[in-house]
Amino acid sequence: MIELTRTDRILETTRGRVVTLLRRGGMTTDELAGALGLTDNAIRAHLATLERDGFVQAQGERRDGRIGKPATV
Repeated sequence: MIELTRTDRILETTRGRVVTLLRRGGMTTDELAGALGLTDNAIRAHLATLERDGFVQAQGERRDGRIGKPATV
């Protein structure tokens, strides 16, 4: 039997999966929710905790040439 390290166990959590996706490239809350099968509010709660703990940082970014408020990525 293979014993998981603490890092392996963390990466298997929802927050770990969020961090893994974000390491591949910036994603919006809606994109993360779709990828993980969660609600946008659940993702926002995870992101708030990850940001508080210094794992992620929000940025405004214009996407797809849209006019208006930039998406938070």
